[in-house]
Amino acid sequence: MERNNFFDSLKFILIFLVVLGHVMEYEIYENHLRLTVFSFIYTFHMPLFIFISGYFSKNLTWEKYKKSFASLALTYVVFQIYYLILSHMSGSPFDLKEAILVPKNVLWYILGLLFWRFFFCFIPKLKIPFPLLLIISILISIASCFYNSSNVLLKFIHFFPFFIAGYYCSSNIIEKIRSWNKLYILGISALIFCGLFIFADKWLLFTIFGDFPYSYYPEGYNGIALKLLTYVLGAVMSVCVINLASERFYKQGTKTMAIYLLHSTYVYFYRMVGEFEVQPWFILMDFVGAAAIVAVCLLLYRIKIIQYCTNPIEIVRLIKNKI
Repeated sequence: MERNNFFDSLKFILIFLVVLGHVMEYEIYENHLRLTVFSFIYTFHMPLFIFISGYFSKNLTWEKYKKSFASLALTYVVFQIYYLILSHMSGSPFDLKEAILVPKNVLWYILGLLFWRFFFCFIPKLKIPFPLLLIISILISIASCFYNSSNVLLKFIHFFPFFIAGYYCSSNIIEKIRSWNKLYILGISALIFCGLFIFADKWLLFTIFGDFPYSYYPEGYNGIALKLLTYVLGAVMSVCVINLASERFYKQGTKTMAIYLLHSTYVYFYRMVGEFEVQPWFILMDFVGAAAIVAVCLLLYRIKIIQYCTNPIEIVRLIKNKI
């Protein structure tokens, strides 16, 4: 599928929000405005990212999957080792089982892509109508949280409906959403933000993360209702962002995977040097910090060795061409 300026720009906006979310996540429960902004971002940034992944996975075949598997798996291994080294250097003990089975840091998304795409090598052949498939995936997600299974697996299952929605979404639907009145969309977004300001707490946020079984919730919290709410919020806010997103960042949007892989190191340094006073105005400093981290990642990506590290399959191809 050819590059699309709108989606490239949208991906850059989303990756900036991913970085901002990671910058903000310390002390979020100490200030309610901070918690609200953080929750608002998390209602849609990963759901919409995964929707886009599904959108660009159309016509997936087993042969295409094997090629993408080799590329993504190699990237995963390189950065898993990198993050394990950083973790060990910061004082965390090395655990071989965890190193093999648990993706470090942001790497769950790469495994998620392999997980979701694997199933879509076969699901379209079943000819299940999209609405039914979406309902089935949500029901499976609801049922999976009754078991204290792997948190990473719960996350994959939780976000699968957004991948499905993206896979079956057409360009005509995107164009129609983009044509809706932006004032109404802004009003809906503002209402959701106000609702989160009133009702958001850590249990809603844990549900948005998608990797907590119901046994984690205290008495008085309905995990199923919260999960359904997060799907509604994710869908509505994703539509709002698709409608409102600018197309001006399309050039930077071609480098989102590199930013995703590189930014965590600099978020860590930002936290080390930042004075995390729990003040509402400090959110502005988080925006500045996130923008600086994204800029650093974009500058680093100009270096050839960094390009090879973020896409190590290119090294393999170079070696094959020289042999």
